[in-house]
Amino acid sequence: MTNCREAKFTQGPAAAVLGAIARLRAAPAFFAAALGAISVMSASPGLAVEPYRLAGGEKMTLRMGTWNATDRRFEPWAGVEGVYTVAPDGVLSVPIAGALDVTGALPSELAEEIAGLVQRQIGLEEPPFVTVEVESYGQVFVGGVVASPGSYEFRPFMSVEQALTLAGGLLRGQAAAGGPVAPAVTRLESDIARFSAAVKSLEDAKERLETEIAVYAEGDLTKEVAVSDARHDEVLAANLQLLRAERDSNRDLQKLLHEEIAQLSQEIDLRDSQIAAAREDLEATESLKDRGLAVAARVNAAASALSNHEAKRIQLEVARVSAQQELNLAVRNEATMLDRARQGRLVELQSVERDLTDTLARLELSRQLYAEELAVPVETANAGLGLPIPRYRVSRRAGDAVMTVEVGLADPLLAGDMLTVSLEVPAEIGN
Repeated sequence: MTNCREAKFTQGPAAAVLGAIARLRAAPAFFAAALGAISVMSASPGLAVEPYRLAGGEKMTLRMGTWNATDRRFEPWAGVEGVYTVAPDGVLSVPIAGALDVTGALPSELAEEIAGLVQRQIGLEEPPFVTVEVESYGQVFVGGVVASPGSYEFRPFMSVEQALTLAGGLLRGQAAAGGPVAPAVTRLESDIARFSAAVKSLEDAKERLETEIAVYAEGDLTKEVAVSDARHDEVLAANLQLLRAERDSNRDLQKLLHEEIAQLSQEIDLRDSQIAAAREDLEATESLKDRGLAVAARVNAAASALSNHEAKRIQLEVARVSAQQELNLAVRNEATMLDRARQGRLVELQSVERDLTDTLARLELSRQLYAEELAVPVETANAGLGLPIPRYRVSRRAGDAVMTVEVGLADPLLAGDMLTVSLEVPAEIGN
């Protein structure tokens, strides 16, 4: 697969000042930023979640089209765009591009490959714009002492705990020995997993927003910053890139407006010289007419030339005033750009903090109810009352081999993983 193509902003020759200004005035204030795949390392040795790679069975939305520079709009290719399903053997068939083996490819790499194939097939000068968005993924399999063993749809960054929740949680008490499942325990396990994931997501969002607000307050967009969560780090980088692009576009516009004003000023000075010369010519012609040495037609011609120069001078002055007003507006926009961005993030932060406070309260209540349902704290029961301790093992295919690793609840899974849950009595208690 090839590297991601970059959209480059180019500026015409400096001599084409007015044309370049027209293009900048029509350009959008913000530029699209592509977010790449995200990588998260597992807490357990040997299990690492890499960026999601296609494995077969995925359903994805493919979008393709070209940019019409004349009309300044994106033109989708309706005959190619749509929802596609990758065959179980990893083959994807796309019109024009043909059949592709996508096993092990990142969605972004697949988009580049399709764009390159289409470009070569139909002889385009530039590859079309292609995006691939995975709508549904493969499966994870959960077995062992769980309420509902079976296969479940995989989601990126799915943890062992989340998969366990989908499978109804652990069998407890009589259920572990084949008796009925305790509905309250299963429900509370699901609530705890859901609220824990929500808290983590909100905390990551809060960190990203606070970092972004600090950058805008400092005003240094060249500074490289990062946050702990890979997904929010990509969002942060994209937001900063968009703001840098807006600032650079604004500064390019200011530069060209300065050049336009300077050029108009030179033309006004030239026109002033022409007006002075035309006025002298008119006065001299009128003097000759008074002495009978010039006809009225020559006087009228001199007066018309003077009037024409004065009219054009007025047009140039109006254009210069208009350019100066637009320059003043561009300068004000740059001065307030960071403040506007900071205010927007502050509003987002307030909303996230409210949601975080509410979710933490719900999580704490669920934990209290869970402990009450078991009659003792979970950690006390596992350590001192002889209850079996859950063990989680993941079997994962690596090439032609299958590796099995013991994991914890927070560890991430991959599509195709087999999670097996067992209950084991501690050795000191079993003896």
